[in-house]
Amino acid sequence: GSYCKHLKKPVYATAVLHEALAHHTFTKDYISDYRCVLPDDEPVRIRLRVDIPEEDLPLVSHFIVPHDATQTVGYYIEWSGVSFFLMTDAGRVTDEAVEYARKADTVVFESNYDSGMLIGGPYTHELKMRIC
Repeated sequence: GSYCKHLKKPVYATAVLHEALAHHTFTKDYISDYRCVLPDDEPVRIRLRVDIPEEDLPLVSHFIVPHDATQTVGYYIEWSGVSFFLMTDAGRVTDEAVEYARKADTVVFESNYDSGMLIGGPYTHELKMRIC
């Protein structure tokens, strides 16, 4: 919410995630004016500034990242002849993510696992077994 309230920048996200943000306590009062929905099955050009021609804007594709949260996604970005793959907090890596990573010039991938935190944490037995 404070991102939108103070920075007044567009928020690019899937329709599912925007729906969740529209009802969340901390974002519901601010998100609607900055909502930019990423299409489900096609890349989108992200507007950086009004003086940049459409064909020179970054082309952004997204893909689902399996995780225990509302529709988390990773990104594949093409801009000025280079490509970039970004995937964080990955529960597992899908075939689609692998394909994007293979064709990217640069890959940023983050995932973590802390067995002590998992075992001692407030997680259900089923979740602990799935993650282990």
